[in-house]
Amino acid sequence: SSGKTTLIKALQQAFEEPFLHLGMDKIIGFMPDKLNNWKGGKAPVGFSWTPEKDPTGKTSYHMNKEPFAKKLLQTLKDVTLLFAFQKYHLIIEDVAFGLPEVNEWKKTLRNQRTFYIGTNAPLQVLENREKARGNRYLGTSRSQYFRVHKDVQYDLELDTHVNSLEKNVEIIK
Repeated sequence: SSGKTTLIKALQQAFEEPFLHLGMDKIIGFMPDKLNNWKGGKAPVGFSWTPEKDPTGKTSYHMNKEPFAKKLLQTLKDVTLLFAFQKYHLIIEDVAFGLPEVNEWKKTLRNQRTFYIGTNAPLQVLENREKARGNRYLGTSRSQYFRVHKDVQYDLELDTHVNSLEKNVEIIK
């Protein structure tokens, strides 16, 4: 709920060259619903949410990636690389959980010109957005808040709460 998709759609409109939007949510859409459990509890092969305590002691929900989900996320990297080799301009949307997962992307795209951007907002804002959307499992933004940017240094970090969408687009351009 940090505003990644909204920002990407605005960037696609703002750039003169066409940019393709690839990402985790799009590839999850390829999967049969029966492989995932978005209501809590385990999914044997896909994605699921399990409860945990965050660093403040509050309950949050962590995303589990089982074998089929892991394979599909690797395929996203492979497909992204194929598009890059074909000289498409790309915007990749991912919720990478800390430095190890960002480093996987950096390894995959090591021979490509890349620009890594982190989108941030205060926890309360993320939780309010999560609740307002109505299509998110409540407590997932809390888990991601404490994990996603852990030890990661981006080329650019944007606060989607302080800056307007238009300002963030201009900053990136």
